Amino acid sequence: MKSRLVWGVLALSVSATCARHCPAQAPPDKWFVVESTVNAEPSFMLRVDVDKPDRVYAVGETMTVRVRSERDCYLYLLYYSAGDRVGALFPNRFQQNNFIRAGQLVSVPGAGAGFQFTARPPCGQEVLQVVGTLKPIDALQAQKLTEGAVTPLSEDNLKDMVVELRKAEPERWAEARIQITTVPGEGDRPTGAGKRYAVCVGISEYSHDRVPTLKVSHLDAQRMAAALKDQCGVADVTLLSNAEATREAVEKAIFRELPAKTRPGDTVFLFFSGHGGRTADTNGDEADGYDEYLVPHDGVLGRPETMILDDTFARWIRELDGRRVAIILDNCYSGGASKGAKGVGSMPARSGPLDFFDGELARTKDLGQRGTMVIAACQANQIAWEMPTADQGSVLTYNLLRSLAQPAADANRDGKFSLGEVFRFVRGPVAEYVRQTFSAEQTPVLLDNANDGILLRP
Repeated sequence: MKSRLVWGVLALSVSATCARHCPAQAPPDKWFVVESTVNAEPSFMLRVDVDKPDRVYAVGETMTVRVRSERDCYLYLLYYSAGDRVGALFPNRFQQNNFIRAGQLVSVPGAGAGFQFTARPPCGQEVLQVVGTLKPIDALQAQKLTEGAVTPLSEDNLKDMVVELRKAEPERWAEARIQITTVPGEGDRPTGAGKRYAVCVGISEYSHDRVPTLKVSHLDAQRMAAALKDQCGVADVTLLSNAEATREAVEKAIFRELPAKTRPGDTVFLFFSGHGGRTADTNGDEADGYDEYLVPHDGVLGRPETMILDDTFARWIRELDGRRVAIILDNCYSGGASKGAKGVGSMPARSGPLDFFDGELARTKDLGQRGTMVIAACQANQIAWEMPTADQGSVLTYNLLRSLAQPAADANRDGKFSLGEVFRFVRGPVAEYVRQTFSAEQTPVLLDNANDGILLRP
């Protein structure tokens, strides 16, 4: 007979531990700790998930956690309760070896474990966080995590862990997290179909004088935001254009606000129109030796930390695990001074489908994250173009918006425009227009990790 390790009892046990060993301390701020352990540029990825797709548990229900890493590492699983208590779930007395192999699926509790997690009050938002390191975390090893099923962690324990991780090189550790929700009973579960959200970013004017001005990218974002709201059933749209689209503002909208207001089953659209570029790879995860980036309004050429690197963007998308995510990128990563070209820097040598987020998307799929689609304006060694007249917009965006009014874009005649149908409808016209107008090649790219399961116009 398994013992039932209830989440409410976990909170009480942490209280008791703190009372004996650190009576003067208040409960740690779980959100501060969780945010302090974000690694935006890891060299490997982790994924944590649970056995309910909606990640909602009613009081009395049991939970199983699953973790996978794409690299051999030492694994730590932390739980932040609705009562602001924190415990280490893995390693534990029943699963003492926390060195796991790449691709190995770890379940907690494991098969045959002598305990299980059962939801109890207090109910609310909770966090499961997994941390993987190339060497053990001394601050956690000292807590003798293998002596119990769950080890309560004090504020000092967590501060020591944060300090140790922040001192380590980013490529030597990785993390991932998900929110789960506990509710009093079955009747308290969220109901209804998934909702639809969007963040649209368009930048024509840049604060750095070495970044060429564009003509229509801000209009692209404005028009896409209006179309998503008026024609595509997206009620919640965040629009960032020109000076509004700083790196901090884009990160806030995508990485912080979207995960907070969405839940598994929702659909999220991310649109970007503007410049892209590339820089030397810093963590060894790029086959061609380069990281690609999107240029925010305040991006400074020569300072990659001011850009939105593909590694960082991938970390943002992993925060939306469980949602359907549609990404539309109307930019390229080269172009130099070419008039109407949406890229900075030299032409990449690589001739391939895409060189921003393509490798990261494949890696997240290998770890089990599904439901992501990307439409990109062009292949890796091509240029994305603006149309000559400002009232039209960029070539890809103009054709995407135009397709919403074209019955032929609904290839299967079901009255719904999937992202895949729209892509196949515009791919030929985009390539032909650029060939005739600019004597150049621009071939849009689709990366489909959702089996054409995202509807642009329901």
